[in-house]
Amino acid sequence: MRLKVAGEATIGEDGAVSLPDEVLREVGWEHGDALWIDIVDGGRIVLSRAPRDIAAYFAGAFTDLYPDPEDTRRFLDEERAAWEAFDRRLDEPR
Repeated sequence: MRLKVAGEATIGEDGAVSLPDEVLREVGWEHGDALWIDIVDGGRIVLSRAPRDIAAYFAGAFTDLYPDPEDTRRFLDEERAAWEAFDRRLDEPR
């Protein structure tokens, strides 16, 4: 991690902090950008610009949490076949 001292800001009465224009230009942020706020070790605040397209940002990020798509399709096919067999048994005369 590289740290660069970039300036100073003051917390206003309403809790607002204005970042210097030079800092915003350097990181490519614009007025109105949404920010993510992280607290580090209880005494530091890290600001990160939130992605403009949150779905695109997280696309594919959690693929390890879900089973292989083929396993899911196989499971669904087996379940549907079981439902169809159950439906046929209901239609049989008693």
